[in-house]
Amino acid sequence: MKLKDLLPSRLKWITYIPLILIDKILTYVRQERRSWVLILLFLLGLTYTLKDVIIHHFESDPIPHQVETSTVVNNELKELIEISGANRAYIFQFHNGITFYTGQHAQRFSCTYEVVTPGVSREAGNLQNLQVSIFSWWISQAINGKMKYKSLADIEDYTTKISLQQQGIKSIICLPLIYKAKVVGIVGLDFVGGENNIVQNTKFTEDFELKSVDLARLISE
Repeated sequence: MKLKDLLPSRLKWITYIPLILIDKILTYVRQERRSWVLILLFLLGLTYTLKDVIIHHFESDPIPHQVETSTVVNNELKELIEISGANRAYIFQFHNGITFYTGQHAQRFSCTYEVVTPGVSREAGNLQNLQVSIFSWWISQAINGKMKYKSLADIEDYTTKISLQQQGIKSIICLPLIYKAKVVGIVGLDFVGGENNIVQNTKFTEDFELKSVDLARLISE
């Protein structure tokens, strides 16, 4: 008995077409391979049925997701300000820049998140597409957990010192954001009201390190 013979007579003729085609295909396929053809046809039908669900899963709207992520990250930065007494909390993320004639990318970084206390200037707009090679000392210090300065006078790198002074910073602490064994950014706290001993407080640094792990996950996922 063929598949088309199983269909009720009341069905319209157009509904026969897919089954007739399948029936014809199976007629010309060797008996031992028919099961594989049926499995393939089943999978194709299942994929077509679930295509909208699959597309929605892999192509979710990025804007609402980014807004939601930004809200969570900014709340985390606000919490850091409350705990530390800092005046500015921020995140830098690394990204590719221009391409040199050698074919290599110019590695750059930008301030993507910033929270400040009332009366403190926002600096994120001035800190976009910065070249890693120019600020390599500051980045190296941050990645190695050494960017903890109660006084900028102790900073030996002239470029870093001048850049921080121009932002009104008196004390600073920065740590790397590491996700899946890769440095994806830097999180920092600025104290502009005066020098602050908390940047060299071991207990606070340990808590700050734990917070940086959560922030790295948030901005990466």
